[in-house]
Amino acid sequence: MSYMRRKLMPELAARGEKLPPTVVAESTVEYLAPIFFPERVVVHLGIAAVGNSYFTLRYEIVKRPPADAAAASGKDAGEATPCGRGTARLVCIDPQTQRKANLAPALRQLLEADA
Repeated sequence: MSYMRRKLMPELAARGEKLPPTVVAESTVEYLAPIFFPERVVVHLGIAAVGNSYFTLRYEIVKRPPADAAAASGKDAGEATPCGRGTARLVCIDPQTQRKANLAPALRQLLEADA
């Protein structure tokens, strides 16, 4: 949830707001290629959808071959291999009632700007 810590939370704080409590209501993943330790991966994250009380994150996991392995295989060292992709739907909740709650206007605005 680095997206929330690095982007959403600071931008909401700058507006005097906080990220409301959320729960993961749905999560999907499609595995495309194996990843082995100690390979490094990069996760590209974005907003796929914004609803009244939820937002859906989309992500893609890619790995890059080490420079020496890339040279041996003839691949470009910067060529990424897709390893997985998926989504996670987060629903805002009211902590007292434990029921879904509408997105705050400031949060909705930030999410829609990234969608």
